[in-house]
Order: sequence, then structure tokens, then C-alpha cells
Amino acid sequence: FDGKSDPFALALGRAFDIASAEYSFFVAIGEGDPAEKALDVFESEFIRAYGSRTEAKKARELGAELLKAYRRAGLLKYMRPRTRTIVINDRVAVFAQPDLAGGGYFIELKTFDIDPNNIPLYVKKQLEVFQLAFPGYRPVIHAFEWRSGTITHRRIEPDIKPDERLLTELYEFGVNYAQVKLDASCFIDEARSYVRNTFEIFQHGCGGLIFYAH
Repeated sequence: FDGKSDPFALALGRAFDIASAEYSFFVAIGEGDPAEKALDVFESEFIRAYGSRTEAKKARELGAELLKAYRRAGLLKYMRPRTRTIVINDRVAVFAQPDLAGGGYFIELKTFDIDPNNIPLYVKKQLEVFQLAFPGYRPVIHAFEWRSGTITHRRIEPDIKPDERLLTELYEFGVNYAQVKLDASCFIDEARSYVRNTFEIFQHGCGGLIFYAH
């Protein structure tokens, strides 16, 4: 499946994103059958994302294989971290939450294969934003793809670091496109430490623009 454009694959990816983290949680609390409970979450989230039950059986079968691959990849020990906030100029707030984190890594899960030598630009930007929110953590991609009747898995540890333009790009996007949600000042004290001191912060007044980098 093409996880970047096909509606079925997009819904599959969304379901895997949620169910995989729940799988880790179910294992951690040790109640019931974690795999079956995670698969139930997968199916319900797929139906929600796809907007129909017509492909639910097929999706559940694929979901079972994805969750098995997730377990085999040794990811059950990782949990989804709490959302962190990057506040820029006391005006734009970016909420950042990778799929998983632990052991000095943050992890992004993809349901399509990725060439380590040609990582899509939007994935690079995603990882750069997460590095701002999780300084000191190293990025890892786990790419799962359905190919020839089986799930393939690739682990990628890219050498990606945010540069000085990123905060400016985030700020300009927030100012120009983000919907005003609420006053960002309530996040500032907690979030300020997540913004690396090596980046220049341009002062443009105050406000309350918030958007997500998820």
C-alpha cells in the first residue's frame, strides 16, 4: 500500500499510529490480552478514519500483521510521550508529540517504506521539530510496509538536525496560517527550556497562535 496518498492506506496508518501506542500501554499495565485489545483499537480507529466499515475486515487482518511486526521490532518497551510545547516569541506555540520515546530516542512509525538515502522532506521537517521539543534525543524511523503478502520492516537512524531557519519557518507558518486557539502565555514558562538557545528568536509582540507538528 502507498501510505502517502491512498485513503485506505492513510486510514491504516492512522489506526496503526494509535493502536501501536495502546499496545505498548496494554503490555505495561498487564491486563487482558494486549494484542487483541490493541487490534480492537486498530479496527475502531480505522473505521473512524476511513469513514466506513466496508474495508474493516481487510484492515483488521493487515492490522494484526502490523502489530505483530511492531512487537517483533522490539517496540513494546517504548511508550508515547506527553506532548511538549515549543513557544516562539511568546506568540506561536507548536505542540510536538512523536509516536514513541525512550532510551534517548524518539521514534516515528510509518506504514510505507522509506529510502534512508532519500527521506521525504516532510518527514525530515517532522523529525527536526521533534528534536526542538526533545533536545538530546536521537531520531529513529521504523518503516513498515505490506509487500508481497508480508510486512517488511526497516529501522532508520537518520543524521538530521534542525538549523536556524526552522524556528523562523515555524513562526511564519503560525503567524500566517494557524488558527487562533488560546493565549499561549500559559505554556511559556514550561516550554521555554525546550527551545534551544542557539536559535535566534525574533520579537514580534505577543498573541495566541497555536498549531500542531504531529
